[in-house]
Amino acid sequence: MAQSFATHFGATFAVREAKVRSRDRGAYQKVARVPEEERAALPQSFDHVGDIAVVKFDERNERWKDEVARAILASYKGIRAVAADEGVEGETRVRALRKIAGEGDLSTVYKEFGIAIEVDLSKTFFTPRLAGERRRLALLVAPYEHVLDAFAGVGPISLQIAKLQPTAEVESVDINGAAVEILRRNAQRNKLKNIRAHEGDFKAFAAAAKPRSFSRVVMNLPHRAKEFLPDALPLVALGGFVHLYGILPLEKIMPEQGQLGRIAEAAGARVTILRARPIKSYSPKDLFVVFDLRVDAPGK
Repeated sequence: MAQSFATHFGATFAVREAKVRSRDRGAYQKVARVPEEERAALPQSFDHVGDIAVVKFDERNERWKDEVARAILASYKGIRAVAADEGVEGETRVRALRKIAGEGDLSTVYKEFGIAIEVDLSKTFFTPRLAGERRRLALLVAPYEHVLDAFAGVGPISLQIAKLQPTAEVESVDINGAAVEILRRNAQRNKLKNIRAHEGDFKAFAAAAKPRSFSRVVMNLPHRAKEFLPDALPLVALGGFVHLYGILPLEKIMPEQGQLGRIAEAAGARVTILRARPIKSYSPKDLFVVFDLRVDAPGK
């Protein structure tokens, strides 16, 4: 098995969050009309998706949400609406968002590494905090690869790969029909003809797909991805790769590597874990982690 997580990062590892740009950080807090002693408890960062700000509140600052929204609109050019993030829910992984200030609906266009991504935050899940990871994946793809984006959403990973590797073929699957419709529009918007989008359950797609037909499978469904690993592995050509995402605390990352190996063996495959890397924090205790796996050979 590849070098362990602990060997790579040691005990001093710290996760860097995607926050408001340093020159802007705290700008809205200065104009927020709250008691001085409450100012430090206001949200320190928010997601800036197109012209929409998405803010996560907690018990310390929930009562100031209307004033936070007003101050954000007053402080940042290009933001037309502010929504409160109330968590991800349902099979289609949609964030429960509530618009608390501004104009218009929660549809917008977000630009990432030269790609325009249409997003409807009321119907589909999207986070700008994985932009660097999406770029990393796209840079790994070689010419003429056949890539499966198993839980594609509106297609941010598929779009990056298809743009950077125009000879690659990308199959994108998602159970959320609204997301798949937007993904198809995003491919057209960016003039990408090497993406095929499929609406439906991943297990059903995998059961109908040709075995060993993909060089790479991306599984960005962090709360549930490993339960679909037995369905994905038969689709990967020997020597191909799986990029699987999970959410777990630091001390569980190494044990998780062993569990993924055992899941693969039970499915009749053998994998080498090339990398286990935290990308960002998810909660005070949990990290958003990627496991890069290479499919080496069928099991005995």
